[in-house]
Amino acid sequence: SLYELPKRGSVDYRFRNTVAFWIAVSFVEGSLLFMCGAITSIVEVDDDWMRRALVEYAYFAGPIFFTIGAYLGFFEVLHLGRVRVRLFGFPGTSVEAYWGSLLYFLGALCFNISCSDGLLPSKSQSRGVFWAVYWTPSTLGSACFVLAALIEFKHNSHVRCSTPVFWLCFWYLLGALLFLLASIAGWPHQ
Repeated sequence: SLYELPKRGSVDYRFRNTVAFWIAVSFVEGSLLFMCGAITSIVEVDDDWMRRALVEYAYFAGPIFFTIGAYLGFFEVLHLGRVRVRLFGFPGTSVEAYWGSLLYFLGALCFNISCSDGLLPSKSQSRGVFWAVYWTPSTLGSACFVLAALIEFKHNSHVRCSTPVFWLCFWYLLGALLFLLASIAGWPHQ
């Protein structure tokens, strides 16, 4: 069975037993790439190619790792209580977990589009292209994050504010709202 853990000393490997680890690795890698891009954008870099490599490429690759982590979270939810492996489908147990993880995954996909803006040639950076490639996907992605966080909060509405689960939901919702605020705040300036 896919849920059975390998026996001690066995070389039997089940990917589904390590999904949580790969989710963490993906999010850490995405975070490191965003930190690289942010720090390099603050520091004065003389070489144009180096700046492009350390800022635009880092901002392009960072959300790819976040999307991998978000998909793996969705993958994990799909397989709660199931034996067969599926890439997409309907929830195995919790409908709220399904929609929350799916919205988070869709939001991460939107940010992949938004963060590809730096790779476009500057000549194609008209106002319409900028709205279509940057602001619209980032706002849609942020809205997906907010909806996912609200679903998570509703799902855990029975927990008390003294528990770590409450604070996890709180910080998730606050972060999602700040993403949405940042996306909307840039609209009048472009």
